[in-house]
Amino acid sequence: MNNKTPIKNSEDPTQRGFFFSIRSKMLLYFGLMVVAILVMHELSEVYGVPFTNFGGEYRHHQSETLQNLNLVADLKKERLLHWVEERRDDTKVLSESKILRSFVARLIPVIKEDIANGMKEDELWEKVKGEKTHQALTQHLNLVKTAYGVYDRIQVAVVPTGRVIVSTQNEDLGKDISMKDSFSKVLRPGYSEFMDIDKDPVSGALRLFISRTIDLDDNEGKISAVLIMHINPDDFVKPMLHTGGGLGKTGEALLVDQDVRIITSLKYLLEDGTVARPLEYQIKARPAILAAQGEEGIISANDYRGELVLAAYRHIRITSELGWGMVVKRDQAEIFAPLKESIYYFTFTVIVSIFIVLVLTFLISTNLSRPIRRLSRTVQKVASGDLDARAQETTSDEVSILARGFNSMIQRIKDSQEELVRTERLVVLGKLSSGIAHEIRNPLGVIDSSAYYLKKKHKDADEKTMTHLNRIIKQTRISTDIVQSLQDLTKMKEPQKVRMDIADVIEDGINICIIPQAVKIIEKVPKDKLFVDADGRQLLIVFNNILNNAVQAMDNKGTIWVTANRGSNNWVEVSFKDSGPGITSGDLKKIFHSFFGTKAKGLGFGLTICQMIMEKHGGEIEAQSELGKGTTFIVRLPSIKANNERS
Repeated sequence: MNNKTPIKNSEDPTQRGFFFSIRSKMLLYFGLMVVAILVMHELSEVYGVPFTNFGGEYRHHQSETLQNLNLVADLKKERLLHWVEERRDDTKVLSESKILRSFVARLIPVIKEDIANGMKEDELWEKVKGEKTHQALTQHLNLVKTAYGVYDRIQVAVVPTGRVIVSTQNEDLGKDISMKDSFSKVLRPGYSEFMDIDKDPVSGALRLFISRTIDLDDNEGKISAVLIMHINPDDFVKPMLHTGGGLGKTGEALLVDQDVRIITSLKYLLEDGTVARPLEYQIKARPAILAAQGEEGIISANDYRGELVLAAYRHIRITSELGWGMVVKRDQAEIFAPLKESIYYFTFTVIVSIFIVLVLTFLISTNLSRPIRRLSRTVQKVASGDLDARAQETTSDEVSILARGFNSMIQRIKDSQEELVRTERLVVLGKLSSGIAHEIRNPLGVIDSSAYYLKKKHKDADEKTMTHLNRIIKQTRISTDIVQSLQDLTKMKEPQKVRMDIADVIEDGINICIIPQAVKIIEKVPKDKLFVDADGRQLLIVFNNILNNAVQAMDNKGTIWVTANRGSNNWVEVSFKDSGPGITSGDLKKIFHSFFGTKAKGLGFGLTICQMIMEKHGGEIEAQSELGKGTTFIVRLPSIKANNERS
């Protein structure tokens, strides 16, 4: 039996939505691919490629900055050491100068004599101020101070009292500095020079001092004094540290002592917003601690503000006892700002690139997936039982090859199914025809015998009676032949073809058909004979079937046009057109199927038999119809030439 139950799919791929379609997958995959490529490219540009010598922009910036900080730190250390050495040389030259030694040598005995005579302090120093030697010495020290431009105060104190006997600042005269490091420590055994930083107890200002002994020889023995030269660190050391390139806007260079207390004021406020005071604030930042401990190097750490910096730290050995720590640092935020800006623009580029790629991918995927979606819809139609559905072959790529292969496969399936249907029809018709032949052949034989008997019995009957008897005999025998042909057809017997004129078959078909008086038949058969190789009995079955269907479709009234002509491709075409109501397009596709019919009576396999007969003859039968305009059946058979047409 013909089973056209549609295949039930649990899911229709074309209805799964955008996020499960080929387009969405292509958008996702291409989008991820582009993102991955761009991100990997940027990461390699920024952070380098593992296991290679390419370190990336980050390492390059860091390495370049570290190298620059190292260079700046070394230059500043060298410059500071050179500056300190110059100051020590200044002190040495001045302390050993003949002018200074001569003036001090003449002034000290006068002061000692006045003290020995019991002169009071106020009178003593007033008298000293008036001494020409003192005035000349003061003038000499002021000239030295002005010439160097570095020192803000120069003093000379006598040993062992520690009294200042001359100074570039008049208010220092007579002060007792015996307890200050600038005086006491230079007098230690084995010392002739001492250098350090202290704070003025009154003003709180820092002073970098360099002390050096002055040895005086006379007839009474060695008489000594101490030369002390003061420098304001902020006036010279700090500008020297903060000048020069390589530190950018956030860069800073600072000095700390051995206790990690700042020597110079800081560039920025502390984390709490307060100002750090020199020799009072102790830095906790690691670079400063390492520098104060005598180490040198470079490090990434937080500074006194808590900001992440790259810092080069150095230890500056001033004397055997005095060492400073120097830190040259720069904020990492500033160092890597160009890199961050590059990453920002890269991110923007990635977003724009992704958008462009997604748009292009959408267009490409839409173009690529359109034939696939059409093919998918065709597959669904076929799965639902529509074997007439065909995939479009609009491209020349693999999808078109797949569509052609699919169409070919469906056509073979349809052909196989139609062959199976035909076989099933033959089985059914065989059973029916066997019964029909058995039931009809005997009555037809009785009618034929009776008509023949009456004809013999009434030989002298009138012409009209004899005409009707002859018609009965002829029609009975034709009907017997049709029954026999039907039985032969269902037994798969091939037609017994002979050369005949198609007009004769048409005439016989009209004669054996019972035509009501209200039905008019109009024949248009050409005078030139149209010869075909055919089995006349089987063609009568076809024509009789078509004529009977036309009469029934017109409800026994109307017009039937029968035409015959030589068509294209050397076909002989016989057309039967009725004036009936016509057939719907849906029914028109099914009229050749077994057991299908639009009439209330009949088994519905007449046209099936007609189609089978035409196929066995190498011809075809076609139905054309339009509602309200009747139906036309066209029978086509291969044409052959008449005897007088043969060469």
